Amino acid sequence: MRGATIIAAMYPLEDRPALMKSAVIAARLNEQGATVVLGDILEEEGTRVAQEIGERAHFVPHDVSHEVEWNQIVTRALELGGRVDVLVNNASS
Repeated sequence: MRGATIIAAMYPLEDRPALMKSAVIAARLNEQGATVVLGDILEEEGTRVAQEIGERAHFVPHDVSHEVEWNQIVTRALELGGRVDVLVNNASS
């Protein structure tokens, strides 16, 4: 979480689109004003987390091993914010 705090301190995040997998980081960036797009293979949990974070949080089903799903999640982020200013890719196997 320290990294998100540093980003928030260095750069204003109000209305900045951010794309990530981490619910904790998404919540912190959202608190700083960022619109967040969460992606994960766990659809039910991802939807719930986005709803808990709030109206500027969106969930897109996303398996990082499938290129077409990268296209889908980036497209959704672009629809919401016109650009992606923050990308947190912390997927693990």
